[in-house]
Formats: sequence, C-alpha cells, structure tokens
Amino acid sequence: MARLTWLNGSDARDRSQHGPLMLDFKTRKDANMAIDQGLTIDGTYCRASIYIPRAPQCFRCQDWGHRATECTGEA
Repeated sequence: MARLTWLNGSDARDRSQHGPLMLDFKTRKDANMAIDQGLTIDGTYCRASIYIPRAPQCFRCQDWGHRATECTGEA
C-alpha cells in the first residue's frame, strides 16, 4: 500500500475505537485483490470497497455541489 487516510476525525475514532479508512494502493491489481478478497489488519478481517466521495453540501442554502463560501443562493 502507498498511503492510509482515516475518513473520520480522531475524536470519533477515539470514542468508537474504529472508523472508515481509505487505502491507496500502488497498483490496480492490488486494489482489486483487496476488494475481491478483503484484507486482514492486525488479525481482523476487513472488507474493502471503492471509495466514492459525496458531493459537498452548502451550509447556507443546503443544496449540493458547492460550499457556503461559494453560495449565491438564499439562506
């Protein structure tokens, strides 16, 4: 693997002792193998899937696809 990134904050992870982890693999073959077969991390079997990020949601107008700093809509 090339890089590991937690997708939730450390506060939530500290409370629950687990959370979503994004793994970047060096090759497509390695990534597909993890998706097909899963992974064992520290003796625990983990499922893997493709990460599809959600579009950002505006906290001003509540619409999707932009942030409040870019918003031209009504609050």
